Amino acid sequence: MIGKVLKFTNEGAIIEIDQARYLLPRGSFDGVDNINIGDFIEVGIGNKKTREVYLESRKPVLGDLKVYAIADKVSFGYFLSTGLPNDLFVPMQFAFKNLKKGDKVAVLVKEDREGRLFGTMKLSDELSHDHNYKENDEVEGMVYSIRRGVGAFVAIDKKYDALLSEKDMNRAFEIGDNIKARVKYVLPDGKISLSLRNRSHLQIDPDSVIIMERLQKSGKLRLGDKSDPDAIYKEFGISKQAFKRAAGKLKKEGLIIIGDHEIKKIED
Repeated sequence: MIGKVLKFTNEGAIIEIDQARYLLPRGSFDGVDNINIGDFIEVGIGNKKTREVYLESRKPVLGDLKVYAIADKVSFGYFLSTGLPNDLFVPMQFAFKNLKKGDKVAVLVKEDREGRLFGTMKLSDELSHDHNYKENDEVEGMVYSIRRGVGAFVAIDKKYDALLSEKDMNRAFEIGDNIKARVKYVLPDGKISLSLRNRSHLQIDPDSVIIMERLQKSGKLRLGDKSDPDAIYKEFGISKQAFKRAAGKLKKEGLIIIGDHEIKKIED
């Protein structure tokens, strides 16, 4: 069923379906799904008596990759909040340690011998490296794990494992974020490395724009040919090599003067 979000209350979101009003409980979408007043969303009836509904997008489906918040932790695993009458269980052998209530996790929905659905957080064991992607292919995927000092692990098409290294990240990511990226390279074993940046010869113009935008504000910057790469990245979000290519282009076009530790905008 399709319902329209009318308003939010302390209990949750009020949904209108065929001129009748239902409640989407607050805990069934907080922390994972972003819905707004006026949105049309697909829901199912969770409890006819209390007129509660749930988001169809939250319903666990065998073989699907989902993001849920942890509802509770027990000695033998975690219960994940689906927004349905029954939470999804992750046995401890398929879970990561040191998680707490409210944490968002990505899980692959599996089925046990008795036909009951459960989740596994260990997606690197489930995602494939058997693919036909090659360098510079454009791909889409979902961030399923983030490891400080390493980067964001991405499930391409919810099937194939890939890594966006920390040095190639241009912003902070969260589990469940959908991204578009370029295949930076593919290792012999099929592991994919991603980049959010275009190929270098296509990236020069956008990088030049970034530099000029900064110069428009101040007229000059204390960064140049011999500046520290970390300082350049902090200011522009690009590597020193990319910075030098872009600055060289701007200098050739007569827009800037660049020294060892300073750039100046040439006034019109």
